[in-house]
Amino acid sequence: MTDNLTKSIELLKVQVTNAVKTLEVIDRQINSDRAPLTIPPFGENIKTLRRQHNLTQFELCAELDISQYALSGYERDIIAPDVETVLKMAKYFGITVDKLLRGADNGR
Repeated sequence: MTDNLTKSIELLKVQVTNAVKTLEVIDRQINSDRAPLTIPPFGENIKTLRRQHNLTQFELCAELDISQYALSGYERDIIAPDVETVLKMAKYFGITVDKLLRGADNGR
């Protein structure tokens, strides 16, 4: 029982840390003079891949060590992930970064 509680606390700490990082990214994008980076099909690509692999947002977040707030933002194209996160996603799904960013047909 103690092991489960310890694991839950550690997972919660990671989620809180990731949520803080996500809020910092959102704050930088909101307060930036530049237009936010958007890759039109990217959010839909992530959502489609996640569903094809029968993963919930929570499960994918745990695998990629990102917050659920961040993943939700990526899937809705509200925020853009950093390069490290894009690389982790491509590796996790076993696809190229190009395929992840632009979709299966690369012509969308």
